[in-house]
Amino acid sequence: MRAGEHIRVVDLRKRYGRTGPWALRSVGFTIPRGEVFGLMGPSGCGKSTTLGIIAGFVTPDAGQVLVDGRDILPVPPHKRGLPMVFQDYALFPHLRVHDNVGFALKLRGTPASTVASRVGEMLRMVGLEHKSDRLPEQLSGGEQQRVALARALAIGPEVVLLDEPLSNLDAKLRQQLRRDIRDVLQRTGVTAVFVTHDQAEAFAVCDRVGVMFDGTIAQMAPPPELYRRPASMDVARFVGESNVFPAVVVEGGAAPVVDIEVAGHGTVRLPVAAADAPAVGQRGSVLVRPESVGLADAPADGTALPGRVERAEFLGPVLQATVAVGDRTLLVTLSSWGDRAVRGDQTWLSLGDAFFVPEAPAGAHPGQERERVPLDAGGAA
Repeated sequence: MRAGEHIRVVDLRKRYGRTGPWALRSVGFTIPRGEVFGLMGPSGCGKSTTLGIIAGFVTPDAGQVLVDGRDILPVPPHKRGLPMVFQDYALFPHLRVHDNVGFALKLRGTPASTVASRVGEMLRMVGLEHKSDRLPEQLSGGEQQRVALARALAIGPEVVLLDEPLSNLDAKLRQQLRRDIRDVLQRTGVTAVFVTHDQAEAFAVCDRVGVMFDGTIAQMAPPPELYRRPASMDVARFVGESNVFPAVVVEGGAAPVVDIEVAGHGTVRLPVAAADAPAVGQRGSVLVRPESVGLADAPADGTALPGRVERAEFLGPVLQATVAVGDRTLLVTLSSWGDRAVRGDQTWLSLGDAFFVPEAPAGAHPGQERERVPLDAGGAA
């Protein structure tokens, strides 16, 4: 076990049926102690299967799950000490809040006074001490999820698993509860694995996120890096909206320059950032996030593009505009306090913070642009 390492997942593979599709092709990651690690991806990508294997609800075809250096796969789920917070709360409907939170403690034979003290501590932490005598049906969805979190943490675990815990809540409640969950996890210092399909949740709650497609992890990084420096166009599209241009590298190395093709306008030469130093002639795509596109009444330099505002939507803190450039449209996000965009305006666009993503190698699986471990028909490497 490496220093600071708490959980290590090694080459997990899972196939449902001998001829069925691979749910997991080769999944591995390491989580240091105290980190909130997220698994994010579309439905069917393998994130819930991975969490189920860690919890003990799913048996893998191959791989290891090590906690503090010990492989827990042979250990029954109820003896792993890894409580889970489910998306449907999974509270006992006939038990009051304090009995739900203290249930596992009582099962362990914990003295009544200790149970009462611990339950009170947990309910204060999630802000529900005044509702300890309520039944679950008397609580809102957000309150029920707070109870589920308190119950998971009551036994003092070192690791907690969260399976789409906010998916059953409305948008405003999700915003509040994701802040509460982050707060509670930081205060307790537990290591957490948080599964979600929602980018905002993953970015708000997690220290690092693994983005999954097609049974593999395409990229693992802190949220700002995932957003600003995606490893593939699949990751870029999944974690936010983008303006994407075909490009070819004309100056390589650490400070690359590319030519981008803007349909109906021509070629524009642009300095870019890149994860690796690309070679001259390498082809790929340039990604520019909507908030990195600026509007001006006059061209700032030779890279500015002429455009016409087709639509402008006021969204409170931001304006979202669609601007026609040549025969394509670009998405632009502006501050609603000072910037102006009115339908029909002629404008000039500047492209800032452009990032170059190389073409995927031929034969790569969707979402995974780097080489994967080959699999034979039986699932062994």
